[in-house]
Amino acid sequence: MAAQAYAQATTVVDGEVVVPMALDQNLPDGALPVAYIKVTHTWKGHVEDGIAPVAYVSSCNLGLESKGQKVRILLQGEGIFTADQSANGSEAVDEGDAFNREIDRLVGAPRPVDFTNPGGPPPPEKP
Repeated sequence: MAAQAYAQATTVVDGEVVVPMALDQNLPDGALPVAYIKVTHTWKGHVEDGIAPVAYVSSCNLGLESKGQKVRILLQGEGIFTADQSANGSEAVDEGDAFNREIDRLVGAPRPVDFTNPGGPPPPEKP
């Protein structure tokens, strides 16, 4: 499953959500919630100016609602991206760690320890 998701992704990046999606706000007709990820490393594909805008087009997409969340994320599209839940391991509920290890193997590097699953809660704050 992870190998297929990686092969189908147009872009794979590590980064930090610097502007989260506003999923709970009333947006004007035709407007989509968009998060912005400051890219620290591009493993596959291309991102302009080190910022990846990620749109929430449907309920199949990830909601990136936590500012400061650090992620390794598989994206689709060019210019403005989407991040599908299943392509980022949400269907691998009981095998999420194995999915992430396989993605890490495919990119050739383990993800940093402070990274969390895209769309999931950020790590707890340190006291």
